[in-house]
Amino acid sequence: MKHVFIIGSKGIPAQYGGYETFVEKLTANQVSHDIKYHVACAVDTIPEKQVYDYNGAKCFCIKW
Repeated sequence: MKHVFIIGSKGIPAQYGGYETFVEKLTANQVSHDIKYHVACAVDTIPEKQVYDYNGAKCFCIKW
């Protein structure tokens, strides 16, 4: 299995702009199940749930 780490996003689901929409669509339209996506979500304050799954991607919050 290959692991792809995506950084520079404010997170998914997309609420901001083009890059976040790209990350959301990339994870939603995943063709190969041999790839696992990990998304670093930049936040101002750490939420109660710091790690979550979305579109099969493992999302984790990091303080911006």
